[in-house]
Amino acid sequence: GSSVTSPKMTPLKGYVALVQGDAKAQLGGKGDWIGLRAGYAVPPQSILKTGRDGVLEIKYEDGSSLLLRSETEVTIIEAWKTRTSRLLRDFFLSAGRVIAKVQSATGQSPRFRVHTPSAIASVRGTEFRVAVDKKQKTFVEVLESKVTVDTATKVINLAKGEGAMIKNTTPPSPPRKLLLAPNL
Repeated sequence: GSSVTSPKMTPLKGYVALVQGDAKAQLGGKGDWIGLRAGYAVPPQSILKTGRDGVLEIKYEDGSSLLLRSETEVTIIEAWKTRTSRLLRDFFLSAGRVIAKVQSATGQSPRFRVHTPSAIASVRGTEFRVAVDKKQKTFVEVLESKVTVDTATKVINLAKGEGAMIKNTTPPSPPRKLLLAPNL
């Protein structure tokens, strides 16, 4: 497919499915920061932030969701619905931890990517976690199915139960099995 944005695509809103503690947003990426409540619509370009005790879950109409843990900042770079009802979503995780749960519609793989300062994690119908630490290292862990991680130097394919750490400049660590429940 071409990457030209056709007028046949409509902006896709997410909705706040769950909010606990401190969670705020700059809707559409401009204007004032507002406190979020369940049911609020979150348009593309919005910036989402959780505080020390904050938890925030954004859900989309296909049932896919992005859960922000505490002290996390995410920008919704793009969110579109194509004329064939395929959903395209790109998020930028600048700090903190997210858990993505992606429903794959039959016959179409939704695009659901989490960008970080050092990698892009993209999904094929799955559940995965992405974290960025204080040193801008990226950690990606796969809970179900498969995830592809693109870094500056190579592409890593992770299967269920595998994880990888990506630093900003160095080649990523090879996939490793998750031995115990990760502390995320």
